[in-house]
Amino acid sequence: MNQRGDSIKFFQRAKFFFGQGFDDYIQRFLSGDDVSDINSPSQVDSRTAMKYTAVFACVRVLAEALAGTPIMLYRKKENGDRETRNDLAVYDVLHNQPNEEMSPFNFKETCMVSLNLGGNSVSQKLVNKYGNLVGLYPYDWSKVTITRDMTTKSYCIKSEMERNNWICREIKCFTSPD
Repeated sequence: MNQRGDSIKFFQRAKFFFGQGFDDYIQRFLSGDDVSDINSPSQVDSRTAMKYTAVFACVRVLAEALAGTPIMLYRKKENGDRETRNDLAVYDVLHNQPNEEMSPFNFKETCMVSLNLGGNSVSQKLVNKYGNLVGLYPYDWSKVTITRDMTTKSYCIKSEMERNNWICREIKCFTSPD
């Protein structure tokens, strides 16, 4: 049987099992009324948007699709071709273990969720005493403010994070190379 026939059979079985309530639920889902407590006059933010099953499903599909792809780094050659690079510290961190609490899949998934819901993904670089990259910790995008001073062409990243009952306030500024 073809895919359309299979989906029709699925909906017929679901209607039989759930009765008339299934049609009502599908109509509420398609019209966006499947979450009852969100109909307040306040603005919708990422937390309340994730209560919609359609938003949650889309964010999840996108995040898991990216998280499942391998990390590849390339260097452009002089003739325009590219070659794969796996001898860089950032490759080792992203491919093997971004930090001691997350697998590469979880790290990429977290970054993609942050990118989808907030439009940005921010991570803290962890370096050893020699300045080598040894890890990345994703920040909660809603607690990070990035500003740019157009006169000095510098960026400032301000964050306030809570880890292990400690509040960490950081301000990092750097100058853009342009």
